[in-house]
Amino acid sequence: MKKISIIVAFCLFLSGCFNYKEIRDSAVVTAISIDVSDSAKYKVGAEVVKAGDMGDSLENEVLSVDCNSLTEGLSEIVKLVNKNVYLGYCELIIIGERFAERGISDILDYFIRNTEYRNDLLVFISKDSEAKAILNTKNIEQKIIGHGLSDSLKADEDYQATSVYSKLYKIMNETKTDNCSSMISVLKKESNNDEEIIKISGSAYFKGDKILGFLSENDTFLINLLN
Repeated sequence: MKKISIIVAFCLFLSGCFNYKEIRDSAVVTAISIDVSDSAKYKVGAEVVKAGDMGDSLENEVLSVDCNSLTEGLSEIVKLVNKNVYLGYCELIIIGERFAERGISDILDYFIRNTEYRNDLLVFISKDSEAKAILNTKNIEQKIIGHGLSDSLKADEDYQATSVYSKLYKIMNETKTDNCSSMISVLKKESNNDEEIIKISGSAYFKGDKILGFLSENDTFLINLLN
């Protein structure tokens, strides 16, 4: 949370005078979801973090649109925010399981070529629910999903290794390499004291850019050990 506050403040300094109006007129996209749409090619969602009404607190909101291209979808979300939007702090992309069955190369290619985003974005696959539903679910570590999941994945890599630190540029290279399989960390919704929370749950494995199946946390740990 503190890190995001610093980023928001930094954006405000870049925009000119630092005042109450500019705080309220700025927002940061921290996470993006991509699902299959029944009416278009994509359903794109985004977690948007912005200053509260008094300018001294942060609020997050999930917005979603159906669209025929990622450029169109993300442009429409920016319009819905109606604020100055900073995309450079986006930390992760969540891709729905149904969409991953079609192939994810177009998604990877879009983000790797778009200079507004970092090429070390974390990539996740949503299992048993839409990716957008993950953005709308509480994260046990942080109120802001994008920041909380990034921290959770790093902690798992350091102490348990039951998931994979799946970065955009690495997955892009693997899907383009012959006889190379990629693994991407999986997110699921689980019940905890009658409340739904997000859990990092093993990994998904791919042939080329299409998902083939899922690996448990134990299987993911063994593969990480072998690697």
